[in-house]
Amino acid sequence: MSSNTRVMIVDQSGAPDKLLQSVRAQGFEAICEPAQGLSLDRVSLHSPDLIVIDNQQDEAVGLDIARSLKASPETNGLPLVMINKDLSEASQVNCLKAGADDVIGSPINALSLGFRVRSLVRLEVMHAELMRRRNTMERFAIDVPPADLEHVEIDDAKVLVVGASSDLSMVDALSEMFELDREANAIEALGRIADTKYDAVVVTADKSAIKDTLEFCTDVRRNVAYFNLPILVILPPEATDAATSAHNERVSDVLFAPVDPLDLRQQVAIWIRHWRYRTQLVDAARETKSIVTIDPVTELSSHAFLHDYMTDLIAECEDRNRTFSLCYITVRDVESINREFGYSSGEHLLRQVGQIVKRLVRVEDLGSRCRSTEFCVLLPHTSPEDAKVVIDRVASVLRNTEMLLMGCTHSIRPEVGTAITSYQPGDSSESVLDRARASVK
Repeated sequence: MSSNTRVMIVDQSGAPDKLLQSVRAQGFEAICEPAQGLSLDRVSLHSPDLIVIDNQQDEAVGLDIARSLKASPETNGLPLVMINKDLSEASQVNCLKAGADDVIGSPINALSLGFRVRSLVRLEVMHAELMRRRNTMERFAIDVPPADLEHVEIDDAKVLVVGASSDLSMVDALSEMFELDREANAIEALGRIADTKYDAVVVTADKSAIKDTLEFCTDVRRNVAYFNLPILVILPPEATDAATSAHNERVSDVLFAPVDPLDLRQQVAIWIRHWRYRTQLVDAARETKSIVTIDPVTELSSHAFLHDYMTDLIAECEDRNRTFSLCYITVRDVESINREFGYSSGEHLLRQVGQIVKRLVRVEDLGSRCRSTEFCVLLPHTSPEDAKVVIDRVASVLRNTEMLLMGCTHSIRPEVGTAITSYQPGDSSESVLDRARASVK
């Protein structure tokens, strides 16, 4: 995602080079506008994914800019990060009330800033795509949940805290909002996750536990049932390599100790709400039982739904100079299975492939069956390099999974071909799919 992320810095100092360097070092595109005389037209011109307000000179100026951005329909959905010298509770409250999504202290830790940007941008993309999915479903006359996340109930949410954390204030803050379980041992925690349906996992690690923490995150993500389970990892401030490794293991968020307990609680709540809202949309689509929107064999989105959704996404890419990637998967041995064992065996194989695809895509991605033996995963705001990680993971699981089929006397591993393509200016949904089919390997 980072290669497509555009960060706008609103500068008060007149010397933004250090901040620009910190942002670009994390792989983001960085642009700068002076705080003095900043207009909404200038913000719209750059179409940023996130705005960083340098609030170190005059806090009142930064607060006014944040309020102005949140008051405008064109910019009120943009994540805002404020950089403050004053990190007192009163100052942070003022920033949050003005519309900031996060407050970072100076001097700036480049890696910490990078992970906060990644997390906030992903949440913004996730929210935008859930709303797009909801609106597309509504056009298909599906009874959908309200177009906001505040209605999502999280009072019954269960959170597992893993690690021997001695920060009781963090535990107390989480337990005030969620039903909380604690487990110091990572191996025992895996057993708890298997036995109990958790809505999120918070993992804490000191220097001695970093290796076990990373192995725990890897083990959780290897299980397709927990691929989208929100995992927030809290690491020592000097554990920069471990933070990068945790990000590569697809943890939801990486935070650096010490963590403000109330901020952590808010972050956990946001991730849970997004995950539960996605579940509501999936349930709403399934309940319609309409072949117009849901493929009856795989329960992935239908070909028609994919085209409608992608057409809307293309319009946004044209308007905001964005991109997306599409992963294409074809199951090559269905026809031979149909001939040898019957069509019920072929459909059983496709159903199992669809279930794996559905479990291995992120909340913001759309899985679809686009032809008889062909599947797509649409990845908004994703570069081809990041899309390759997704398709390689899905293809590896498919090729190494023994599948039992009705009417078949032995298990099989499906033979799959894959391709990746990305949006190009002037594309239609058909041209994107045609380009992907032509490049299947």
